[in-house]
Amino acid sequence: MEESNPVAILIDFPDISDPVLRLTAAPARLQIVPGEVDRWVTGTYTEVEGGSGYKLTTSGNTTQLSNDWNVVKLRKGLPVFDLELGRSKPYGLIVESGASDKNRCDFGGLPLTSLDFKQGAGEIVLDFAAPNPEEMTRFTVSSGAASVELRNLANANAAEIAITGAAAAMLIDFCGELRRDTVARINSGMADLKISAPKETAVKIVAKTTLGQMKVGDGFMTKEGAYWSEAAVKGETPVLTIDLTTALASAKIWLV
Repeated sequence: MEESNPVAILIDFPDISDPVLRLTAAPARLQIVPGEVDRWVTGTYTEVEGGSGYKLTTSGNTTQLSNDWNVVKLRKGLPVFDLELGRSKPYGLIVESGASDKNRCDFGGLPLTSLDFKQGAGEIVLDFAAPNPEEMTRFTVSSGAASVELRNLANANAAEIAITGAAAAMLIDFCGELRRDTVARINSGMADLKISAPKETAVKIVAKTTLGQMKVGDGFMTKEGAYWSEAAVKGETPVLTIDLTTALASAKIWLV
């Protein structure tokens, strides 16, 4: 890959309520981490020689950062967004990523009010290494033929989580600090699916499987047609409710 020099990205927080940042990456590699400055976005964009750079547009309360890519350029190598996101003001985040060989995103500690992440083919790791200081209304992940790892999802502080995956491997980790009742709806087709949660968390799992296999680890018991952790049986709160639907999938669920 013949890279051009990295182009700096500097975006200030807009002076509006309920701002939304939309990152639309045609086939590209994403590296996202929490920032240490007051700006909304800092970082760089790097692509092959002769690329057209990134675009920045605004519509209503949404600021969109995007790139323009095509198959000819793709053969020369993927462009790279290397970004730090700000923490000084709550905001919504939308990430739309095309094919990528390796996306790494840590949203730990970011004051996110919502997060919608769409991933095409490729590999992605999403992490919440630190708790979200804001209550998130929703958190959605939709992936195509991708290898997906979602870590420390309890730290997202989301009331609702929706995860949809196609023919791929998925690892979903609900570790972290569960601070309120959370409903996670997981729909997986033809995937190698692994789900884990801390054994001290109150977990209730309602599973619907079609032509697949499901293995539930130690620490769960059957009650009212669902799988309950010991903490859930004791009536402890908050409660993580997992509504699991799988088709042609191999699913494994365990407590750590």
